[in-house]
Amino acid sequence: MLKPIKNHFSRPRKTRGRRRGVTIVMVALSMTALLGFCAVAVDYGVLVNDASQLQRACDAAALQGASQLYVSGTSATAVASDQYKAKTLAVAIALRNGVVVNFNDITFPAANKIKVPATRNRSLFFAGALGVSNGTVTRSATAGRIALKGINHAVPLAMTTDDYLANIDGRSFEYKLVNNHDTDFISGTVASLDLRPDNSGKSGAVFQDDLTSGYDGIIYIGQKIDNSLNADIGSQGSKLDTAMADRISRAAAAPYYDNGSNNIYPNYPSGDPRVLLLIVAPPNLAANNNPTLNALFFVPVYLESIRSPGGKQAYLRLRVLPTLTYNSQDPN
Repeated sequence: MLKPIKNHFSRPRKTRGRRRGVTIVMVALSMTALLGFCAVAVDYGVLVNDASQLQRACDAAALQGASQLYVSGTSATAVASDQYKAKTLAVAIALRNGVVVNFNDITFPAANKIKVPATRNRSLFFAGALGVSNGTVTRSATAGRIALKGINHAVPLAMTTDDYLANIDGRSFEYKLVNNHDTDFISGTVASLDLRPDNSGKSGAVFQDDLTSGYDGIIYIGQKIDNSLNADIGSQGSKLDTAMADRISRAAAAPYYDNGSNNIYPNYPSGDPRVLLLIVAPPNLAANNNPTLNALFFVPVYLESIRSPGGKQAYLRLRVLPTLTYNSQDPN
């Protein structure tokens, strides 16, 4: 008698069912780990963003705070006053950048240096599931003032200290170009200079190039500068006229678009060719055939216009840009 054959194909169905259950469990466990990693990544990104914001705020605060510090030659009382002003400004600048800086946490590693620290505590969103509920980010920046020794890209012209003081409020003035070998360097004049260290007598062509682009070398505070030029005053006036016309033309073009009347101090575009860096020196009498000028400091001026009557002389109309003097002690 034949026996019925058992159905051996029913078992795999049960196995597949069990496998589906195992897969769900494995996926659930994997998702827990995956979500944990995602949570950590999100919270870490928030902390990285905090660190970046704190560093930018500290950098800006330290730089602005350092601008209030004098370099040397001040009394202990003056130093304390400067440091108080530096702290106050640093706190204000940091707050403007969205960061709170504790006034009492700001320190001074040296009389001319300021250190601005900032800390931010952050409640984490997802990392709490891993037992981490808070994160702390701390950043700091240190800045200082050092004595200015020299500056480059000055034009080979000087104005007297008397004229600088008379026009420091930004008024417009017109001065005559003079050759100090023949004419006294006095109020109402700008002197043409040979800025090279060897004072070997600059040619008219080089004089014009330095007027157009600024002198590539460094002029140092206290440097004795010869104003000998191998060009007479008529040639110097012509070179000055050509160079200043070039600057005015460049300023009117892209990217400056400065036509001489559409910008008001201090909103001149960066690199504006109409802004010249002049040397300021004490008045000097043409007592001999090789007079020198003493470069005391440097001042940016705005070129308004130039006129050259008869091609034999040149007159510059300028305007001192207030608070932008370059010297070794001015906090601005």
